[in-house]
Amino acid sequence: MDLLTTVSETAAIACYLEQEEMMQEVVKGISKNRFVAGTALISAKGNIIRNGQAIKYADQNLEYIIRYPLPPPFQDEKSAESPNIGMFIVLQHKKTIDDTALLEAQKEIFSLIFITLLTAFITSALVYALFTKPITNIANMLHKAKPGSLDLLEAPPLHRHNEIGVLLSDINALMKRNSQALDAERALRKRLSFLEKQYRTIFEKANSGIFLANEKGKISIHNPFFMKMAQNTGDYKNVLDNFTELFVDSTKVAMMVKKAIQKEQAASSDLLVKAKDAYQTWVHAVFIHCKDDLGAPMIECMLYDITQRHLQEEQNRKIAKKDHLTGLLNRRGGEIQMDDILSSCPPEHRIAFFLLDLDGFKQINDTYGHDSGDTVLIEISRRMQSINRATDTIIRWGGDEFVLILYGDIDKKTCFGIGEKILYSLNSPIDLENGITATVGVSIGISIMSAQTAEKDLLLQSADKAMYAVKQQGKNGIYYSDINNDTFESRFL
Repeated sequence: MDLLTTVSETAAIACYLEQEEMMQEVVKGISKNRFVAGTALISAKGNIIRNGQAIKYADQNLEYIIRYPLPPPFQDEKSAESPNIGMFIVLQHKKTIDDTALLEAQKEIFSLIFITLLTAFITSALVYALFTKPITNIANMLHKAKPGSLDLLEAPPLHRHNEIGVLLSDINALMKRNSQALDAERALRKRLSFLEKQYRTIFEKANSGIFLANEKGKISIHNPFFMKMAQNTGDYKNVLDNFTELFVDSTKVAMMVKKAIQKEQAASSDLLVKAKDAYQTWVHAVFIHCKDDLGAPMIECMLYDITQRHLQEEQNRKIAKKDHLTGLLNRRGGEIQMDDILSSCPPEHRIAFFLLDLDGFKQINDTYGHDSGDTVLIEISRRMQSINRATDTIIRWGGDEFVLILYGDIDKKTCFGIGEKILYSLNSPIDLENGITATVGVSIGISIMSAQTAEKDLLLQSADKAMYAVKQQGKNGIYYSDINNDTFESRFL
């Protein structure tokens, strides 16, 4: 279109003057352009000059035909418009235009691809240089870093103040905390190892039995001291299957274990261990409720050998319950024996309490001295022991008072029979030192009750009242009181 604009003025002059030669020159000049297949210049008077490919109005390539009207060459722009003096028609060369367009398009595409690839390359290079490479370096440094090491990562100069620098700072802080945690863990592990050795030593070398068992009594772990105790029973395997079999009173142990599990608290007691020989082993057993890793109830037990202590305590208890002068039970031992009799006596039996108070004993003490008084007490004790049965209980109640306890199938006749034997025996002369003899009497108060309703305090009070009744009636006699039947009777020597 620019080409037509260039030659339009010349073509207009040629058409205006109807100069065929000039018109011919214009047409030829245009036809030299490689994009032009054919041209035609038509003047207003119908003069037509053609060149190149003939142009037909019915041509199928109408889109390639350019019609350019030619205005008068000397027309003033301000003057009124005049009719065109000619028409310049150009048939463009289709193949040339298409090939040229394709070539230009290919150039543009190649150029665009090149620019795109170049941009991608530059972008990739920048991403690699600015991000990928630093991050790869960080990853390599992390791979080389040893756990717990304080070799901190150094940020590249370009990245000290950007996100990578912040990332490295956070990684260094994490490495510091990790190092501190590892140091603490090493110290804790070392401490645990030390404690484990100590506890193992305590567990294996302890002079007490230690074991762990489930709620059914099966032992899962034990120390050598316990194994020695279990082997001494002669039934080691049975004990491991059920630790209650270690003890003489296995029923009591089973109840203690059940209580410890149900109430989730410790239970303890002194227990006698079974033994295949005559030697007795006493232990203080502590049963502690605990749970395994799955929450199932377990029993932890510690057994302390208290054999020597128990034997000493037993000896002390015997001594504490005995009167040092006569060898009889003292008041404390007598009260314990009373409680045992009351709790174990069959309900169909009867229990009788004899309270004896010596008559004339104070005069012997005042006249001959306490040694002579002690001689009298010892002899009285011997005589009472010779009269009474092995099942009867004789107690030195205090001073010159004695208590005799009878139980079983007894009645008034039995009581008076025993009482009269005591009266006659104790009234016989007693030899003192230097050929001196002395005689004492005895006031006996008897109270009797059915074992089913018997009460210690009531029996003692009734016997005390009966004894004072004898004192008031002349001493040296017997006063009988049947509490259940409200029967009273007295006899004197």
